Amino acid sequence: MKVNNIISQVQKKIDTKKIINRQNLINRFVNTKGMDSSSEAYREIEKAKGTIANYAQKHAVSVDIFDPSKSIYLDETQQTLKNSLKNNLTVRVSNLLSDKTKEAIIPSDVNKTYIHSKANSRLLANRETGTDYVYTSSTSSEDSFIRMLYRHIAQLTSEVTAKKS
Repeated sequence: MKVNNIISQVQKKIDTKKIINRQNLINRFVNTKGMDSSSEAYREIEKAKGTIANYAQKHAVSVDIFDPSKSIYLDETQQTLKNSLKNNLTVRVSNLLSDKTKEAIIPSDVNKTYIHSKANSRLLANRETGTDYVYTSSTSSEDSFIRMLYRHIAQLTSEVTAKKS
């Protein structure tokens, strides 16, 4: 019976250590310290932090998400800027290998659906006349707050990891 208790205690310590290591790994790639911890956006991002960290680790980038209005000092002239940034978040993606950084400001309303539109151009060849036509189609989809955040992180990651041509 004592052996089972010892094995159980060792297994609990191993599991605790794995959880701590995973949390440290997530915090190394995704930083949300500049956000208001009582906001709904913070809670949604905390749920998705593991997925964002996996993506960031795969692409060798770090992701910082913070409230831009907190970075502006209280000055009378800056008050209008602070008010305009009040319901937004800044997403900063940094390449860990080259230190290249890009930022985007996104809305932080988690209850709103966001429309994502994309135009696709295709070249159609008319074999009978030998002419080419450019056909443009567009697609649109409704995104949740987290999906919109993922899209911005993916876009910024492609910009900071792109090789110079």
